[in-house]
Amino acid sequence: MLRADSLGSATRGNLAGAGLVAGAAAMGLMVGTPAGIRIALALPVAVLVVVFGLRAPRAVLVCLVVWFVALGTTRRLVSGVSAKETYGDPLLLVGTVAWTILAVVAIRRGALQSRDRLTTAVLILAGLLGVSALNPLQGGLAVGLSGALAVVVPMAAFLVGRSLVDGKLLRRLLGLVAWLGLVVAAYGLYQTFVGFPPWDERWVAEQGYTALNVNGVTRAFASFSAAADYASFLGMAVVVWVAQARGLARSSGCLAALALLGSALWYESARGTIVLTVVAVSFVVAARAGLTLGRSLLFGAAVLLALPVVIGRLAPAQFSDEAGDQLAKHQIEGLTDPFGEKSTLPLHIDLVSGGITAALDDPLGVGVGAVSIGGAKYGGANVGSAEADPANVAIAAGFPGLIAYLAVVVLGVPRLYRQAARRRDPLSLAALGMVIVTSLHWLNGGLYATGFWPWLILGWSVARTASEGPQPKEVGSPEMMNA
Repeated sequence: MLRADSLGSATRGNLAGAGLVAGAAAMGLMVGTPAGIRIALALPVAVLVVVFGLRAPRAVLVCLVVWFVALGTTRRLVSGVSAKETYGDPLLLVGTVAWTILAVVAIRRGALQSRDRLTTAVLILAGLLGVSALNPLQGGLAVGLSGALAVVVPMAAFLVGRSLVDGKLLRRLLGLVAWLGLVVAAYGLYQTFVGFPPWDERWVAEQGYTALNVNGVTRAFASFSAAADYASFLGMAVVVWVAQARGLARSSGCLAALALLGSALWYESARGTIVLTVVAVSFVVAARAGLTLGRSLLFGAAVLLALPVVIGRLAPAQFSDEAGDQLAKHQIEGLTDPFGEKSTLPLHIDLVSGGITAALDDPLGVGVGAVSIGGAKYGGANVGSAEADPANVAIAAGFPGLIAYLAVVVLGVPRLYRQAARRRDPLSLAALGMVIVTSLHWLNGGLYATGFWPWLILGWSVARTASEGPQPKEVGSPEMMNA
């Protein structure tokens, strides 16, 4: 006679088998449509993220870095996903699920304990932006929710960095950025000088956006969902390699890597990222030399003032109609004359100042969805991004949000600089450079591969300060790539 527990096991086995069959059948039906393909891919990936996120959160974080870098190509390959469907693509929810699970694990491991001023400022800023999702001025709830998912959820990386990321893991993650940077740089240069693969070409033809067009040439975007994300990732990879370089005799590999990354960044033709990368490298160099923060600011300002002169001296007199020359021309026209008619800097300044002064009309803001694509997609008040964090925060959460954001910057960046100038090791220098090169875009919800990095690093810096305290400069610290 069969035992009851045997019957129960058999029943559970049969139900599990039936569930698998039903799931497979549902997947088979879904792949018949573009939307179904995305769901069929996103669902199992999200399930894996939940399962492994609870058991091996650090491994999931490593995989997440790769996932975001490959996200654009993945979306284009599976069904030609549109940039205009940003908040309707199930593949984007994988990142949301991942940050949610990792944040839960981080909180369970003490991410909210022993809070310092920076942690409190980050929590206040996230809270203000989250509450702003309910602001009726931006439109319906869908508008606010879409903005919160894009902007607030990636801020959970701060908790992850504070609780789950140690020096060894951060070295591994930054090393991954360095090597992936070379891969995407080669991909982007291929797009510029050889041509776009069919999946990229179809996406540009059907769904490409205005910012991709530079002097009649489509700028590269590599494997990313947006050209800006690609440019920012190249900038991050540059500062990681610069932080790694130590002496001419040992840096030949770094120089080759920097030549590839620099070429890709130059021909991507994102002038703002070029400037931020130069500033970040200047701060890394200053910190390595042990300069104080005040002197490093003067050094960075001097480098910026010299940049137009140097580029003007090196620039060719004429340009051909080739794609590379037109992209280079776009760079040179803006960088050599920042306030001229060929530069967009005055427009960016107007956008930022206009966004900040808009808080005078709505001191509590109009909601985070108003500065995201959600305002247009869901019929809300699409104010549009002001292209810089201070203005976007002021529009979204008013003066309280702007004050909280400035507090995060003032408390976070000097801490990173002091750590880097004191230790002068590749890890500290790279962390400083990563935060600076992404500055003004920490809250840009469309930068999936780069937007979370400053929050992750700021969280890690808090944990490092708490666990190690002030220490003298490290001598002969391990190389980042060999960690």
